[in-house]
Amino acid sequence: MAVQSPPDAAPPLLPPWAHALLQLASADPVQAQREARMRLSVAEAMGDDAAECLALRVLGHAARELARPAEAAERLQQAVAVGERAGLPELAAGARVTLALTHFAAGSTAEALVQVQQALAVLRGVEHAQAVVQRALIEHRMGDFTAALAGYRSALPVLERAQDRVWLARLHNNRGLLHMEQGRLREAAVDLQEAEQSYRLSGQHMLAVQAVHNRGCVASLAGRYPDALRLFDEADHGLAELGCPTPATLPDICRALLSVRLLNEAQVVASRSVRELSEAGMSADLAEAQLLLAQAALLRSDFTAAATAARTASDMFQQQQRPAWQLTAQHQVLQVAWKAGERTEELLTQARRLAVELTKMGWPVQSQNASLTAAHIAVDLGLLAAARHDLDRARGLRRRGTAEVRAQAWHAEALWRAAMHRPQDAARALQAGLRVVDDHRWALGASELRAQASSYAQGLATTGLALARDDGRPSRLLAWAERWRAGALMLPPVTPPDDATLAADLNQLRALTQQQQEPGLDMDLRRSLEREQMTVERTIRLRARATPGLASSPLSRPPQVRELAQALGERALVEFVDIGGDLAAIVVAGARASVHWLGPVTPAAHSVQKLRFALRRLADPGRFAGSAQAASSAAYLAGQQLDALLLQPLKRRLGDRALVIVPTGALHTVPWPALPSCTHRALTVAPSAALWLRASRDSAADGSVHGRVGTVLVAGPRLAEAEREVEAVAAQYDPTPPSLQGPAATVAAVSAALDGAGTAHIAAHASFRADNPQFSALHLADGPLTVYDFERLEHAPQRLVLAACQSGVSAVEPGDELMGLAAAVLNLGTRVLIASVMDVNDAATYELMLVLHRELSAGADASHALAIAQQQLDQHGAAARATAYSFVCFGAG
Repeated sequence: MAVQSPPDAAPPLLPPWAHALLQLASADPVQAQREARMRLSVAEAMGDDAAECLALRVLGHAARELARPAEAAERLQQAVAVGERAGLPELAAGARVTLALTHFAAGSTAEALVQVQQALAVLRGVEHAQAVVQRALIEHRMGDFTAALAGYRSALPVLERAQDRVWLARLHNNRGLLHMEQGRLREAAVDLQEAEQSYRLSGQHMLAVQAVHNRGCVASLAGRYPDALRLFDEADHGLAELGCPTPATLPDICRALLSVRLLNEAQVVASRSVRELSEAGMSADLAEAQLLLAQAALLRSDFTAAATAARTASDMFQQQQRPAWQLTAQHQVLQVAWKAGERTEELLTQARRLAVELTKMGWPVQSQNASLTAAHIAVDLGLLAAARHDLDRARGLRRRGTAEVRAQAWHAEALWRAAMHRPQDAARALQAGLRVVDDHRWALGASELRAQASSYAQGLATTGLALARDDGRPSRLLAWAERWRAGALMLPPVTPPDDATLAADLNQLRALTQQQQEPGLDMDLRRSLEREQMTVERTIRLRARATPGLASSPLSRPPQVRELAQALGERALVEFVDIGGDLAAIVVAGARASVHWLGPVTPAAHSVQKLRFALRRLADPGRFAGSAQAASSAAYLAGQQLDALLLQPLKRRLGDRALVIVPTGALHTVPWPALPSCTHRALTVAPSAALWLRASRDSAADGSVHGRVGTVLVAGPRLAEAEREVEAVAAQYDPTPPSLQGPAATVAAVSAALDGAGTAHIAAHASFRADNPQFSALHLADGPLTVYDFERLEHAPQRLVLAACQSGVSAVEPGDELMGLAAAVLNLGTRVLIASVMDVNDAATYELMLVLHRELSAGADASHALAIAQQQLDQHGAAARATAYSFVCFGAG
């Protein structure tokens, strides 16, 4: 959050130039410094002590705004000395007020209070009220909210009578931040809006931008994350245009990123924040940044780094005489110990002590958080009466605060009820917590943020699955598995706002990508283009993340066994569930459900890696010619092992039925046709049973895959077999469908053709971006067709075939939330997707696609058509077999 030091007020008879420069020091500190240096030179030459004092004060104030506290302190101390030597106590006192804030920013709390008290003893009237506002800010940052609020209250009428718009704006800004930290978000929003408007009317552009940033802090705490990210981006651009560094704003951005679980980015921002604030000597903000670094490390389960950062923050807060903040850091140290596995009564005692002391400090939200931690520890220790006491203290967190905190509060309540042998009551508490997560997810428009939101529900879902396991009913276990699984993909897609701007950014990204493809590119130019690409990608991400969510959140209901059984017909559904590291399979077949316990997840995950490694070598015989026999044996063995772990135990229930498979975790990357139980069997893979049921019902209701524009075929560049493949596929249909090839296969043309297509076939290179799956792409004539481009379609193609390497790979987030090309098209409404989860051989892919489309054009459903094509390629050698097994039918099949 950006606390503000506005221009000092003009004492009587202040020269106009001095008044203007003191205003400019906050509006444009770089320009203010230039002009103040000239004034200082003239004042020193003329022996004008008053002008010298004022020029030094402007230089100090501007240096503080530019995050150079050491320089600011030196200039302001010089101003105080000149003013006192010349018998100008009011001017010296004015410099002391800004010097006090500079000392506080550097961590010298005691010296800050001395300076402001000395200034208050001299100043009168409006100037005294301004100093009171500055003292209130220091008290606020120290954690003494009661004293700070009293100070703002006493200064307000004086500043209103004087119609001092800039200082009134200053008061509203910092009081808004105080309201925010105490959880009074409506009052905070009103104050900050007033501050921004007043600053703009006063020409204080930098302070207005900082108020915009602070409004982003409030939006983040209120759970309006798209608004928060948009406001932070707006403020960041505004400060950059003014030439002002932004280290003090980085912690707020980090908080927002942590809140939406963008953990990699949050870690980067937290580390950058610590580094830049340390270099600037801004110790007060640095201590808070260390606390955020601890939180980021804890969410990544890096307990050692989290404990180190939290203890560092605690020590810094103690040195700065900020006891409430120190208690908050101690709570973070305690949370690290608890989440790392410590379960002791001593830890419980510490949590309770922190809750009591934070209440005394006037920090109710932080106190309730400590009580919530105490409740979790008490439940773990079996001290249920103690846990009930702590839960009652933290009850308010169910209704206020972030979605994460409210979900945690309901989870603690559920754990207590379960420990009290009240499973139905526990389930109701878990459902209440999941509704909080649902509401939070609906408020997000960007698919990236929606996918991350499920992490809030991880504890709730784990407890729900444990209750269902103990209950023993397959229908109950299925309901809990579905309640958490792939919830983001079930939401209606939201088109990002400002389409023209987003389109321009995507076009720029494509141009940069194409430039990097040019042969003989100079290395320095290549690095420059890569840096520019990163900048454009960041802009695209920020714009997409600011997409507003949906207005309402209807209560989601998991599919029931009878609904699934009716839709399945003669097929069987197998849904895999990871419950605390143990793998279960829920089978729905023959109108009933059953649960099968398969053992630990780890052996299956290892077998998946072995199978993928072997198939990758088989698909590229030119590169791995010498090891083809070894790779073939390894693939066969890994497939057998995985089959024995996952499907052989289900053999009697499955029979020879066609399958619908719902994977979990690492199983999303399984090339299922390579497993003996699946070879030549029609099978469909779906992110969840609910998504499969929806797509299946849509297909049954429509009964058509013709769409609005029939069949579309596309051949991308630099793929040897692409054009021949598209021409051969076209020959399978009557009438012959149109195709886009060569220079005509641009992103714009392909997007237009895909919009509403019945069947679409794209033969192109693909890339999966593990660092940011939203930039996974198909590569066309003028560059990448990314997930962001797919999300701009009004109507997804009903049946899509992607004849490209790894086009069906998705990043898997908690809750089996998927991100990537496959997830994007399924979320948009594509009913059937055929894509590969491995690298594939181009020649073998050509043969596979000919048979696939021959069967599709004859009326076969997608899963059966793919199974027939894979069976025929069995006779074409190991590379063809490996390629055929790498393609999977997703969706309704």
